[in-house]
Amino acid sequence: MTTPPTLTPLQRAFVALEETRARLAQAERATREPVAIVGMGCRLPGADNPQALWRLLKEEREAIGPLPSERWDTQALY
Repeated sequence: MTTPPTLTPLQRAFVALEETRARLAQAERATREPVAIVGMGCRLPGADNPQALWRLLKEEREAIGPLPSERWDTQALY
């Protein structure tokens, strides 16, 4: 789009803004790629895979418990 010389500075700025928005939209469309989730895995308290997690949630089971004492040396940390 060409800008006629008779436009005011504000009008020219508006035209430039619209042109920039159009270029930005085109660049965003060109960089989008489709994404496919082809797998899922997890290791959570009470569930070692997505199916076990779903079962835990459906059954409304509590998966939070005390930390094993051998996991960290609490004497060294505190």
